Amino acid sequence: MKIIEGNLVLKEDTVFDESIEVRGNIVCEGGPWDIKAWHIKAWDITAGNITAWDISFWGLLFAYYSIKCKSAVSSRTKHAIVCLDGEVSYNED
Repeated sequence: MKIIEGNLVLKEDTVFDESIEVRGNIVCEGGPWDIKAWHIKAWDITAGNITAWDISFWGLLFAYYSIKCKSAVSSRTKHAIVCLDGEVSYNED
């Protein structure tokens, strides 16, 4: 698992061929960039498209276009999973 200390700022579409743990937020700069990884763990996540097997987040999981995952789990009881212009799809694969 790749560990990233602090915020991960996306400046282009980003693919990790491994699981990532971001000890901060995942945010986009200059556009709604895409992020793809095996497993994603972060505080809050904002991106264009989010694709992963499992997503763990603190309180907000936000995508402009799509969220595709097997599971999305918040560490808070009160949380939000939002897909502005598309949909959240949970896959078995």
